[in-house]
Amino acid sequence: MAFKLVSGAGAVLDSASLRVDKDGNAISANAVVAFNRASNVVTAASSTTDSQSANCYLGVNASDSAVAAGTAQAIIVPFVKGQIWEADCNANTASSQLYARCRLTNSTTLDNQADRTTSSDVFEIVGIIGSATNKKVRVRFIGNIGQVAA
Repeated sequence: MAFKLVSGAGAVLDSASLRVDKDGNAISANAVVAFNRASNVVTAASSTTDSQSANCYLGVNASDSAVAAGTAQAIIVPFVKGQIWEADCNANTASSQLYARCRLTNSTTLDNQADRTTSSDVFEIVGIIGSATNKKVRVRFIGNIGQVAA
């Protein structure tokens, strides 16, 4: 499943979507995408993507299917403060992870194994979904999402 929007910010009925230029690589269904400042295109996010480097988180691929390599554009749901997302994790979940910060393992899963505090750790776990082996959480986005340095 990767990432799925479960709650908008405030009274928003439908989340907005953007059509953006992307790089030549494939983007998985419902994967987090990052904006590459150097080339002005989106790309699949990674564990090292953050808002202080060449890339910053932008949103989630709005398609339930992958965007193929070579496709010029993708439709994404941008991150907005106040949204709650359902996300897959790379490890079993535990109640001790509630309100811990975490980062991506890759564009479709969170690394929920430690509470972190670097600029790449812009996800805060706000709920556990199902049993520990379900490996699913609800998260909100925190940090300098999409902030462009001067």
